[in-house]
Amino acid sequence: MSAVEPLSEMNLPEKMIDALFKAAELIRSYGGTVRLITHYDGDGLSSAGILAKSFMREGVSFHFSATKNATPSIEEFMRETSSELIVLADLGTALVEDLEALRRKRKLGVVIVDHHDTAGRDSPVMKEDFVEINPRYYDYDGTREASASTISFLLSLALRGDNLDLGVYALAGAGADKQLQEGAKGINKTVADYLVGEEMLRKEVGVRLPGESLERALYLAVEPYFPGMSGRSPAVRRFLKELGIKGEWSFEELPEEKCISLNSALYLYLLKRGVRHEIAKLMFREIYWASLHGERVDVEDVGYEINAAGRAGEYSVGVGYVLGDEESRQRARGLRQRYREEILQRMLQIEEKGGKVLQNIQYIEVDRDVYAGTLAGLCMQYLFDPEKPTIAVTRAGDEVRISARGTWYLVKRGLDLASALREAAEGCGGRGGGHNIAAGATIPAEKLQEFLRRLDKAVGSQMEG
Repeated sequence: MSAVEPLSEMNLPEKMIDALFKAAELIRSYGGTVRLITHYDGDGLSSAGILAKSFMREGVSFHFSATKNATPSIEEFMRETSSELIVLADLGTALVEDLEALRRKRKLGVVIVDHHDTAGRDSPVMKEDFVEINPRYYDYDGTREASASTISFLLSLALRGDNLDLGVYALAGAGADKQLQEGAKGINKTVADYLVGEEMLRKEVGVRLPGESLERALYLAVEPYFPGMSGRSPAVRRFLKELGIKGEWSFEELPEEKCISLNSALYLYLLKRGVRHEIAKLMFREIYWASLHGERVDVEDVGYEINAAGRAGEYSVGVGYVLGDEESRQRARGLRQRYREEILQRMLQIEEKGGKVLQNIQYIEVDRDVYAGTLAGLCMQYLFDPEKPTIAVTRAGDEVRISARGTWYLVKRGLDLASALREAAEGCGGRGGGHNIAAGATIPAEKLQEFLRRLDKAVGSQMEG
């Protein structure tokens, strides 16, 4: 299949398609080993797997690394290799100045595949040997409408049109980045609709609660998290008994009238505990089903499994999953189960102890940064004051890592966490950025209280405006 064919049928911006083909040609024409660097989460590792598989099909050799830092030192990575072409995915837009400085020191080609905030720049880098692809430059919302894995998939199609099978992982990465919660939008929807049309995906609407039985599913539920019931077997049994539902039933065995009763009861349960209705209704959502290894799978589950591998530091497992390695897939599933249990235990502790509250923000201290973003998001949605963004703080030696989460309700009121964290972090000698609804930063440990004061002030100014 021609590389032009799928991309031409997706009705994407012409300048974006030009950038994709320019990047593809830069990769294809390079005769050495490509240095591939991505973020370590589900979106980053899905991107890595998509690009790695595409490179392998093109006969392009590569050296892969993943990083927890959204703004890593590229020069340190490049010291390990003589490669003269670097491909960055799920990061890079915030590093354009660093990359330009590095290019002045040594001959270096650069391809950036990112979807994060552009820090005020209104056009991408587009040079003979430096191509930046970020959907934000083409009027797409990189927080909800296009993930790095989605753009990596489009780049794979620019390399060769028969990479359509990698589209499953594009949506898996988008799902891991929470971009499918309110249904696929923007480029994500374009890709999803195309794959449904090609009968590579099937779309349904339902409730996402993984578990072998209803009792187990509700016990393990972290997204949605049910305060007072998740992680508490007696409470789960009482809840189901009042509905006349057997805990050992699976969702598939549930009679239709009982299914309606259960869905309504769960929705009302959340509302009664102060969860905003737009969060509670996220239980009912589009589910994209795919066939992988002869098994029917929910693509969001695939993304969460890849994400769990990244959070566990087993980056090769996440990439191996996309490459089709069965051992990696089974390992990722086990890691996801463990990750979910770890999140559940920490949510129970936070539910008991609460968080710390400032005038415009609230924050928790987290023992490991791999849990920080997830915990901040869940606390924001299901436990804490929905009028204030939630910050997770993790101490790591002489630095502190920050993960911040908001809601679309707060974004509509003016919240922009990427801007607020960047401003507060830079004022403390650190770095920050990300999305309006979710962002991160790294600061010197001794500057934590100053950072929190600066962030509290910045968020207050945004919300007042």
